[in-house]
Amino acid sequence: MACAAWLATNITHPHDTRLAQSLSRGSVHRGLRRVFALVTFGYELELLTLQMRVLQREVSRFLVAEATSTYHAVNRGMLAPSKPAVLSEALGNGTFPLDLAAMTTVVVLRAAEERSRCTSRFAGPHGCWEARHRAALLDQLLAIADHDDDMALLADVDELASPSVVRLLRRCAPLWHASRAPDAPHKYTLQAWSVFYGVHCWPRVATWKAPHAYSVAWLRKRLRDDRPPMSAIQFLDTRADVSRPPMVRDAGWHFTSTGASDLPVHIPAGRFARSHTDSACHAQSHSSLGHAPPCRHTPRRRILSSLACSRRPHELRRKLTTWGHANMFSESNHPGSLDLARLERCQRFCLEANAGRGQRDAPPCASRGGGGGGVGGGGGGAQGGGRDRKLPGVLLTEATLGRATLPEYLLRHRAQYPSLFQYLS
Repeated sequence: MACAAWLATNITHPHDTRLAQSLSRGSVHRGLRRVFALVTFGYELELLTLQMRVLQREVSRFLVAEATSTYHAVNRGMLAPSKPAVLSEALGNGTFPLDLAAMTTVVVLRAAEERSRCTSRFAGPHGCWEARHRAALLDQLLAIADHDDDMALLADVDELASPSVVRLLRRCAPLWHASRAPDAPHKYTLQAWSVFYGVHCWPRVATWKAPHAYSVAWLRKRLRDDRPPMSAIQFLDTRADVSRPPMVRDAGWHFTSTGASDLPVHIPAGRFARSHTDSACHAQSHSSLGHAPPCRHTPRRRILSSLACSRRPHELRRKLTTWGHANMFSESNHPGSLDLARLERCQRFCLEANAGRGQRDAPPCASRGGGGGGVGGGGGGAQGGGRDRKLPGVLLTEATLGRATLPEYLLRHRAQYPSLFQYLS
């Protein structure tokens, strides 16, 4: 597609007339600009490898920030390590794909150290702990992105940009530059399809506002040249600003609340054994997807590995108990929220897992059809729970999968990502 036609049909025109005029003129860039992917990561190696594979041909380097503390632990005032550095361990023990490892730089954040760098509120939404993750990525970026026309693609691990859109942004999109394009956008927001649980829950309409594509020249000016420089919290504000910059329509995927119901998660086995059991579980689950050969363990580590991997709690439950809004699934506030059988039904039937407004008990996720029960029906007040609500969109099957717009790489290699297809009947 010609750049002018793509810019006119696929990008919303902002209210700012200067930005709109810049879009109508197109890019002064010649050739393909470099792209650096900035990713915040927690546990989901499956989604990280998918994001990297999908964008591998469009990205020069993947810059990843991970931490040894979960958001939920920090929100409760716990700064001691509460999770392993999953990606760093996989890179260290050779269980991460070697070609992707060669394209990856990772920085590990430790809450106790980062707390000393913060003068504002540390925990909670939009707090300094969240901001430090992004700031660490920006430090990595500015150390290596030295071309005036470089682009930064900021995303969480579950936010995937469309590779075709990234290529068009590389070739066509005008980007801010102090002398050549001072009126061009400093940022584009990519509008993504929010895919809950797996590809069987297809939303039909792209509503998620992420990832974000930034001009590196603009970031360098704000962080290095401006006085005072942009703070980490102020950078979070630019990420949250999705109304003024132009938005690219149907430009990616947000694979949220995914995870196989039978993959292992982590069981503490003592202060020092924890990282061994965690990395062993990750190695076993990851190698089973064909990404790397299984690890070799000493007898003691093999025992720890078997102990940790023999119990298989739900990956979704792990996320719901570690992310920043874990209070939404607190058993004390919303009884039944973390019941494994209920979560499995929520995934299978594409139903909301959290309690509705004004409800105390979690919805039972009894079924997708049936009478009584809010938007989705099914189960009403069964077992004393809240009412079941369908997620927006449609429930797909193998026969109707073609109705979804999914990454071509994912469709060609679906056997490597079983959790995304596990409920496709």
